Amino acid sequence: MDYTGNKLKKHELEAEKRLKKVEQDYLHTSQKYTETDSQFESLFSERRRADGLFYSAREFIDWCNNLVNKLQEALDKIPSTEETIDHSLQFSMSNSFESLEQEQCQKLDSEAIRDFKEVSRELYSIQRKMPRSESRRSIQSLLNEVKEKNKCKDKALLTCTLVCSPTSCDSLRKSVELEIKVLKKLIRELQKDWEDKLQTKQCAWKLYSDSKRKVKHLGKKKKHLSEQWDEEKKVHARY
Repeated sequence: MDYTGNKLKKHELEAEKRLKKVEQDYLHTSQKYTETDSQFESLFSERRRADGLFYSAREFIDWCNNLVNKLQEALDKIPSTEETIDHSLQFSMSNSFESLEQEQCQKLDSEAIRDFKEVSRELYSIQRKMPRSESRRSIQSLLNEVKEKNKCKDKALLTCTLVCSPTSCDSLRKSVELEIKVLKKLIRELQKDWEDKLQTKQCAWKLYSDSKRKVKHLGKKKKHLSEQWDEEKKVHARY
């Protein structure tokens, strides 16, 4: 074989070697791209889930804070012991004020009933929406405790509605104060749960962003190797 023949054979072998190298690189990169893209889709779902749990936890805190505010407002509408005693004394001293005293008492009770019933409905809605598997055990325990305090308050409210007396009003007031106290404990636990979910959300976003960058990099590399592979095939075909 002459010098020219040897040189052509050498170029052919080098071209074949480059072709195999590019082919291997492309196939390897393509496989990594497929695997990373699959992980990316999974991380995208995890990120969405973490976002949903985070914002849901924030909503539960806002709802419970709203319940506390409504209960406090309703609590202020309950006649004080002094007011109820004063009504009773005026009623016993003069029957001419009977209808007026009854209207004032019924009006106050009516406003309280409306507010308390609204709180009970919202509390039921919160309990129904709270995902048991995604919350702390202490949160579920406190939710059950709030539920029991709410039942006690409803019973006291019924008694106070039927008999507007210092005893019934005082009993209702204490029931409401206990419910508010437990709700505030619940809010503190929900805040801890929210902070945990914030960390989970931040971690999920970081993993998602890193995976996204990796997929983008591998996609570009795969495209470049594909073009390079095509060129090497053309070169190899000349020999």
